[in-house]
Amino acid sequence: MDLLDTARELAEALTASEAFAAYEEAEIDFLNDDQVQALVERLEALRARWRELADAAPEEAGLLARRLDDLEAEARANVVYRRYQAARGALESFIVAVLDEVSYLISGTTRSDLPCGGGDRAAPQGAGPAFDLARRLGEQLRATEQYRRLVEAEQALLRDDEVRAWVAELQAAEERLRRLDCAASAEGPALKRRVEELKALIAAHPGHAALLEARERFDRLMGLVLDTIGLGISGGRRAESGCGTSTRACGCGSGLYLPPPARIRRVLAVTG
Repeated sequence: MDLLDTARELAEALTASEAFAAYEEAEIDFLNDDQVQALVERLEALRARWRELADAAPEEAGLLARRLDDLEAEARANVVYRRYQAARGALESFIVAVLDEVSYLISGTTRSDLPCGGGDRAAPQGAGPAFDLARRLGEQLRATEQYRRLVEAEQALLRDDEVRAWVAELQAAEERLRRLDCAASAEGPALKRRVEELKALIAAHPGHAALLEARERFDRLMGLVLDTIGLGISGGRRAESGCGTSTRACGCGSGLYLPPPARIRRVLAVTG
């Protein structure tokens, strides 16, 4: 079956889930409650004003922040608003759990022998149609030319003995930095310089350019897959509600969280 056909089927399974039904029910109440909508509009206006003042007028922004805190507390106290946010959060968590099945298949099972790799990350345990389709999607992604080239490029770079040594030193230096109070330690500046030197050495390696190119190609494919899922979840579904675009304050439309390709791919951060 075609990769995008599976993505569309996955979107259908997500919208048929209990989490999605609960979200839609809460959203209808949310969108039709005039008091909540007025509150949300005030929140968005105040947040926009705070962002404008944050750098230009810090003192005024501080006063505005207190008003914003009070308004956010008022929103959280509203039953309709709170129910909508809870349902939305539950749905987003469900979507992430489903897509973690894809993440596991395209990253967690192929890097255990590489430094900084996926290791022996536990397999997700999701059950149900959406999880089954996510696993099928992951297997289909693993079979693509883009994925094969990505894995080959990673292995070519990270199995180079010199790169492995740089990566090991970089990991140790970054871990040391995390443990240091850099403001009170003379070691901090030297460690930071060494971290940048090691990153530059890795970036200058011939295999790094090949990895970036392969990663970009896989990202484009992954982006197309996620766009297909996102469109299936929310595209055209809100026309009757008058919401307009996904930038509306209520967050409907295509506002539901979908991880970017980088989250699904989980390529080593050290090579980025």
